[in-house]
Amino acid sequence: MRTIIEAVIIDDDPLSSVFLKTLINSNFKDIDITGVGSDVKSGIEVIKDKNPDLVFLDILLPDGTGFDILSSLDSTNFQVIFITANDQYALKAFEFSAVDYIIKPIKIEELNKAIDKFRSYKNINNISEKIQVLKDNFEAPEKKLILPTMAGLKIVNIDNIIRFEASDSYTYVFIKDEKNPILISKGLINFEELLQDKNFARIHNKHLINLKYVTEYFRGKGGYVKMIDGKEIEVSTRKKADFMDALHKVALNIKS
Repeated sequence: MRTIIEAVIIDDDPLSSVFLKTLINSNFKDIDITGVGSDVKSGIEVIKDKNPDLVFLDILLPDGTGFDILSSLDSTNFQVIFITANDQYALKAFEFSAVDYIIKPIKIEELNKAIDKFRSYKNINNISEKIQVLKDNFEAPEKKLILPTMAGLKIVNIDNIIRFEASDSYTYVFIKDEKNPILISKGLINFEELLQDKNFARIHNKHLINLKYVTEYFRGKGGYVKMIDGKEIEVSTRKKADFMDALHKVALNIKS
C-alpha cells in the first residue's frame, strides 16, 4: 500500500495557498494537504495539530517570519520547503544554506524539483542545522556555508575558507586553523558561482582562492601565488588579468 505524505501550507496569501494546494492535488496523488495556516500563530497551531511530514512555509508573515514558527517548536521532525518571492538577496541566502525553496509565482516545474528532493532524503537529521544557517544568512548576509561532506554536513564561516581545490568531481576545502582539508561531493564550479562576490577568485582550472589569504604574488607568464597555508598555486595566463584586478580591489578594501 502506498504511503501518504501529509503536508501543510503556511502562507499569508490565500490565493497562493489555494493555487499551491490545487497544484499538489492535481499532480501528486501521494501528498495530502491536511492543513493551512496564514501567520505565525496559526502556523504553529496547524503544525502541532497535524504533525506533518512536510511543511510548505512562507518566509515573511504578517506577525513575524517562518523562522519564528520553527524556533517555537520543541522539535522539527518534518522537512521544510520554503516559499519565497523572487528576491535575489533572499535566493542567495537559500543557496548558501542548501535549503529547498520554490519561488512565487509557483511553477509546476520548480515544485516538481523541490518535491523530488524531498523524496530523495533518507533522513531529516540535518534540517535544523540547514534552517539555522538560512536564518543566519538572512540576518547577516551570506556569512556561513553548508558543505556536503561524506559524513553529512559541515557548517563553516566563509571568511575562514582559505581555498578550494578540485579533485575530479570532488573538491577539497581548506579551512583556516584546521589541519586537514574537507572533501566534499560537489564540483568547483558550484562554489565559483556562489562566492563570486565574496573575495574569491578562480585563478586556475583546479583552484578557487580567498584573496584575503594571498601572502605573496610572484611574476611570470601567469605567475603564481603563495597562500597563508604555504601552498603555492599557479595563476593561469588567461585568468591573470581578472585575478590582478580582483586582488587590487581586495587590497584597497583591506586598507580602507
